[in-house]
Amino acid sequence: MAHELEVGSILSSSWGYDQTNVDYYKVIRRTPCTVDVVKVGNKVERSELTYDYVIPDTDRVIGDVMKRKRVRNSSIGPAIYLNSYSDAYLWSGEAKYKTAWGCGH
Repeated sequence: MAHELEVGSILSSSWGYDQTNVDYYKVIRRTPCTVDVVKVGNKVERSELTYDYVIPDTDRVIGDVMKRKRVRNSSIGPAIYLNSYSDAYLWSGEAKYKTAWGCGH
């Protein structure tokens, strides 16, 4: 199944229990059905009392390449399965809400 993710596309994942975490991923290779991604950092766009709004920091790569992630079409657009507790979806371009440092567990 072909997908619309291109090299350079950014995916976001929001997850957590008693706190909200946000991770961003950048597509570095694509095939008709899969993508290779790297996790990238995030930077705070603005802060409130106990939460931040973050955007991707594509200059900061975290970890190794995640190879051959199958792309599926979800109700909100293309997505990849990351692990048992999160998927990553095509980023909307808007800052994402996350629990501020020190305010979660």
